[in-house]
Amino acid sequence: MGYDIAVIDKRHRFESRQAFDDFYAKAVNSDNEYDPCDYHNCSPSLQQWFLAVKDVVRPINTEDSQEDEEIPGTYWGDYDLMPEVIHVEVGYSDISQIYGFLYEKAKECDVAFFDISGTDNVYYPDDTRILSARQEEQLAVYRARYYEESAKEYNRRNKYSFLFILPFLIIALGLIVFRTIIPYALYYVLAIIVFISVFGYFDHKWIERADSDVLNRLKQQAAGEHQQHTSYIPSFLRRWADKIFIHKIVYIPIGSVIVYLAVIIIVLLEHDASNSIITIIVWTVLLLFFMWKSMDNIWLFRRLKVMSPNHYRKIRVEESSKEQTATLYDPESGVWFSCNFKEKNLYISTYFYTNPFRYQKEYEERMYQFETRMKYTKVPMAGSIPQQESAVRSGVSIKVEKQYATPANIAKIRDTFVSLKADDYQEYLYARFPSGNDQLYVMTYQYRVMKAVLITPEGEKERVAVGDSPEQHHQKLSVALQTMYDARWLDGIKPENIISEHEFLTHFNISQ
Repeated sequence: MGYDIAVIDKRHRFESRQAFDDFYAKAVNSDNEYDPCDYHNCSPSLQQWFLAVKDVVRPINTEDSQEDEEIPGTYWGDYDLMPEVIHVEVGYSDISQIYGFLYEKAKECDVAFFDISGTDNVYYPDDTRILSARQEEQLAVYRARYYEESAKEYNRRNKYSFLFILPFLIIALGLIVFRTIIPYALYYVLAIIVFISVFGYFDHKWIERADSDVLNRLKQQAAGEHQQHTSYIPSFLRRWADKIFIHKIVYIPIGSVIVYLAVIIIVLLEHDASNSIITIIVWTVLLLFFMWKSMDNIWLFRRLKVMSPNHYRKIRVEESSKEQTATLYDPESGVWFSCNFKEKNLYISTYFYTNPFRYQKEYEERMYQFETRMKYTKVPMAGSIPQQESAVRSGVSIKVEKQYATPANIAKIRDTFVSLKADDYQEYLYARFPSGNDQLYVMTYQYRVMKAVLITPEGEKERVAVGDSPEQHHQKLSVALQTMYDARWLDGIKPENIISEHEFLTHFNISQ
């Protein structure tokens, strides 16, 4: 096999890679009869490109090729000269010498260059390009991550800024209230205002950089450089930052201590000792009350690092004061942690994803592994093997009493879950479901919809893919997808629902 490239008339523009693939397949598989060796079949721009390269990459199906002569600086190519496309196959040993020549001639002759055997991208003369299907999917995933993480980073920086400024505002307020008994109180207030103003200017710049910092971080992750270039902060400072990091679940106890200390400092400056003692006692009682109410949050805070080692700083914790519960999800491991402080239990759960073509046997194997590996942890726990209810996933959960839910034991259980999930089914699943009179086609990965298209009996289509902006989501398709999730169609998927990648992409294409 050789190295394949193609050139296409640039007047053909496409909205997606699928649209290009449809065009290319139709162009090269045309039923029209033509002589593949006659360049007059081609459009004027393609003829110009052929004439520009034929003396360097010589056609093997010409009279010259029969003479088997080697001319320095020339190579052989197998041309297929079509009306809208010229396909060329050259030797792998020659491509490094002629690739740049073929590409530059494509730009000079104003035609698009299709690197079939290399990047699988289509390059236009104006330097725009069409990515491969896999690259489009990866780009959509990174785009979705960028929007999500940018919003989170923006909110996080605002919260940290407010948390930093809050004690200074409280102290300034106390100085104003007790200005009659604190010497030079107003000067202190003025100094604090100046400090906050200067800090606010640089802090505003820092918050504005949230989008660009997230984008740079994602680029580094994509290039495999995240570990080497995550920060320019010295390692010893990062270690200290890890030790003193603050999560919002401990805002109340930390805020209580800050307010308490600010009040005590101001009160101690009073001259009336009896009033000072009474005030200190009252505020001490209030501090102890808030700390008592925050004991569960402090307990959870001390375990965040082992529950989500790489996301503990910004992980979202859903709290319910009425139910006395706190729940968090580690996106890296796919493990849920739910603390029931009323029952004094910690529940750890996840999903194992199975191959829908052999899910019955795989379910038995995975459950046996789960039960065996959990025993090896030697952590006191309770749990049961779930009933098989889905062809694509099985939910497992264990219960650990609060007294045994130490950071070390939680780390053992999480690591075991991660090890077991390494055997999850990791392929895309393509399926078709009837939705009323319409047909819903979905491309899923471990229960997440990556792409979907809804087709009516009249042939009208609504599409959505990961990373699309909200305005691209159609109401009818959204309802169908919500119905699919609510009715758990994926859990009950049957062989007749499963389709091939080719069939899905055929229906997902842009043309109506």
